[in-house]
Amino acid sequence: MGEGSGNTREIDLGDDFGPVAFTANGSHVEIGADGRILVTGMAYSKGHLDAGTNGSATLYKRSAPANDTAAKPKTAIEIGDLDDGGIYVGLSAENGKPLHAALADLSEYKTFDEALAAAEQLKAAHPTAHVPTPEELDKNLFNNRNTGHLKGTFNISGSFPASVYRSSAPYYSNGARVQYFVGGYQLTNYRNYRHPVRLVW
Repeated sequence: MGEGSGNTREIDLGDDFGPVAFTANGSHVEIGADGRILVTGMAYSKGHLDAGTNGSATLYKRSAPANDTAAKPKTAIEIGDLDDGGIYVGLSAENGKPLHAALADLSEYKTFDEALAAAEQLKAAHPTAHVPTPEELDKNLFNNRNTGHLKGTFNISGSFPASVYRSSAPYYSNGARVQYFVGGYQLTNYRNYRHPVRLVW
């Protein structure tokens, strides 16, 4: 074993020592019996050493920045988190796909037909935009109304029609399903009544 300059240490294990693996300075190094070298760890941008014609090798090294996203695994998104321009509300109770709600109710109360038209206008930004189904209104929005960034964004005053939200489900010729955001129960109301709407996608 010989000492190199500075903090570099040179160790000679012999030509016939066989495979070697060790960890140093936050990186793992493996040397195969055929001389191939594999380096893994944040400090290296290339996973191996390229051998030169004279048997030497070149190491490609980098310093990981403090905010390196590769060094920080992304945590799973949770209900109530901001995501995709809205708020994640879990898997749709209607079709099991990821569902997001708008950050707030539409600025004005809508009739049934006006609510559907507003959803169509949002499809330029979110192709799956729609008025929530009764199942989504209940399981995804009402049940999570106090979770994360959803908290405080729904009208839960109990007043009519301010806290009675529209769904996309029609009921016979002139009715549609709505949900009260106080007791959580769903009823049928006239389509031409104006109610708050929270669009989803």
